[in-house]
Amino acid sequence: MKQKIKILIVNILLTCVSLAVALPIATSLCDSTVESFSEGKFAYYLEVITPEIFLLAFLFFAFDAVYSIFHSHNKIEKEYFLQTRKKEVKFWREILHIVINPNFLAETAVFAAVCLLSERFGIIHFILLLLVSTMRKSAIHRKWYVRRKKPNPKGTFRFILREFASLFFQIFLLIFFLPLAMPFLWMFIEEYEFFAKVILFILAVFFFTVYVRAIKKRLEFIKKLRALCAEKGYKISEIKSKYSFIFGRNDGANFKVYAHGKIYTCKFIAGKIFGVPIIFCNDGEGNFNYILKVRGAQKVGGAPLISIRTYFEYCFEAEENEQKILICSPIPIQMSIEEHGRQTVVSSGASIWGYKLFGASNFLRCLEYDVVEK
Repeated sequence: MKQKIKILIVNILLTCVSLAVALPIATSLCDSTVESFSEGKFAYYLEVITPEIFLLAFLFFAFDAVYSIFHSHNKIEKEYFLQTRKKEVKFWREILHIVINPNFLAETAVFAAVCLLSERFGIIHFILLLLVSTMRKSAIHRKWYVRRKKPNPKGTFRFILREFASLFFQIFLLIFFLPLAMPFLWMFIEEYEFFAKVILFILAVFFFTVYVRAIKKRLEFIKKLRALCAEKGYKISEIKSKYSFIFGRNDGANFKVYAHGKIYTCKFIAGKIFGVPIIFCNDGEGNFNYILKVRGAQKVGGAPLISIRTYFEYCFEAEENEQKILICSPIPIQMSIEEHGRQTVVSSGASIWGYKLFGASNFLRCLEYDVVEK
């Protein structure tokens, strides 16, 4: 009982701190953007994109980021959650667990109080805060469960500072560049409508071909895998989320293969864009590294102009007698591992922290000749 009360108090404090940080960020971003649009001939755009829409968008961005940073590092709730959660549950059942928890009622009361006491926030903002906190808490719970056997990272305070540094850098870019960029973007669309349509068409074709290529590669691999299993007498389980990492991402493994008296538990990842490298870290996380560089800069020792990383989780659980396999389909131009700040390029068949990493074609060859573990 004491532990539950302690968890409740900590949750309320973390939620209040999250609101204290996120609300000023959202309102300042909204005000600066509206001010930039209210000048000159761009003022009529505010009739289409009202300040309320800007506020909702920035509130969603800021609160989701800050809430995630604080609550994902709540060690007290994490320990209690892992003690009481014995098996993974489906998405809607997880949402039900969250909604019937006293912490949800406490957070609802905090959100209601903020929206009632503030002149700027109303019922729609209350609903948004409630939805964001519920969805984010569900994602945090899934992350805790998937990584339940991993110890808490050392230097948690340092990780929180790093995440906040990244968040405020994004806010800096939004505050200073969004108000400047949006009017020029609208002006370009108005003055050069034909060229704007051409650019949008090129972008649409690019993303269309990216997804078509990824889907084609994935389906070809599944077809060849099933054919190999049928020919050799291997057994394959049902393939869950066959488009994982192409459209959305799933927790856990996608399928199992029973071959040569062994069990291979496999998870899909995907390098949708061929030129974007994938980097794996030893904490069960990886990232796609989107790089914009100037031609010839690397030759004179220059760094990339822009390097943006989007993160994903590749870790999943398997029985002790099962070999954990990561299948990259489609495969990108480069795969690397990062440890202690240093990156090392790896190839298909590499062992990374308890997993075997394969490209699709290489996995089929190794499975056929029983050399997956070598």
